Amino acid sequence: MSDKKHHLRKYNIHPMWLLSPVIILYAIFIFGGIVLTWIESLGHIPTLGLYYQGFAAYIQVFQMNDIWLSIVYSVGIALISTLISTFIGVKLAYGLANNTHKFSIIIQKNMLRLGLILPYLLILFMIIILASRTGFLSRLLFQSHFISSSQQFPQLVYDRLGIGIMLTFILKGIPFVGLFTYYTMSQITENFKDVAKTLGSNEKVIYRKLYIPLSANTIIWTSVIIFAYYLGSFEIPYLLGSVDLQTISSRVYSLYVQAGIDKIPVSMAMHMVLLVIGMISVGIYAYILKRYLVGYQS
Repeated sequence: MSDKKHHLRKYNIHPMWLLSPVIILYAIFIFGGIVLTWIESLGHIPTLGLYYQGFAAYIQVFQMNDIWLSIVYSVGIALISTLISTFIGVKLAYGLANNTHKFSIIIQKNMLRLGLILPYLLILFMIIILASRTGFLSRLLFQSHFISSSQQFPQLVYDRLGIGIMLTFILKGIPFVGLFTYYTMSQITENFKDVAKTLGSNEKVIYRKLYIPLSANTIIWTSVIIFAYYLGSFEIPYLLGSVDLQTISSRVYSLYVQAGIDKIPVSMAMHMVLLVIGMISVGIYAYILKRYLVGYQS
């Protein structure tokens, strides 16, 4: 390893240059896709016989019924799911980092890893089996005589509040935040903790002023990643959401699969709207979370 570093210093090569082929490739695919979507949103798709139509598709998007409600609904679901996932994930990571029982650590780490690798669709089917009105929990309560019919069980899936969607996101977000935050917290040596205890700090103070500051970067980027993903995800809201109130990502997909090529520019325009809203929302969320964690240390 030292020979490689010496070689890089000798020829004045920054390590980032070694990643440039991959970065360029990703940039071509990502920005190329964005440019192509932008062009198609303007109605210019020559292969389908459509040519430049200006911003007509964008006007149609903002004239749609409840479009702003869908945007707020999407951001709300993503925000609530992310905050709950981050809070529980960080708490689990802190408890795991301070666990002294090796067997318990192995079990908890493997459970987090399992939760991380399980597909979203598998979690979705688990939620349907467990939390629907004809699912396991409803039947269990019925057999226990807590409810007299399945209709008395609260509607947790296909509901306007998006509870089923958020449950799926939370169950997948907790392992992601928890596992990565644990790896950061586990690098904090016991010496820091011993010094803090010597100075009279209790566990709550140690958590706030030692573990959170040293893990802040990991908490921020993991939380921002899942927030961005939840905001743009369409399959979970599409399969678990309400019919009369959809997230904007679900509306994009529904519009795209409709018959008629004239709907494609509108779908692409909605894609661009989702992209802009996503970038703004993610930026605001990252800024507020960073400020909060900085204030949390004091």
